[in-house]
Amino acid sequence: MPIIIPTRDEVAEMTSRDREKWRNRLGVTHDQVRDTKNLLRFDTDTALDAHQWLVRIGPDPHAREHWAALEKGCSA
Repeated sequence: MPIIIPTRDEVAEMTSRDREKWRNRLGVTHDQVRDTKNLLRFDTDTALDAHQWLVRIGPDPHAREHWAALEKGCSA
């Protein structure tokens, strides 16, 4: 099921009841995304290996540049 995010104008036209429904739905969606990320982050061998490397050598100080290079390479 796709997630439909209302525009600012659509939110302005919503009743308070509609806004409350949207807030509740957004909260459920947020929880599902968080749970999925946690599963992907901690339930795979690769993620566990990556976590061990992170513990041993610490975070990459140039991570932003490395991610930018990877994204640029993927879009080429």
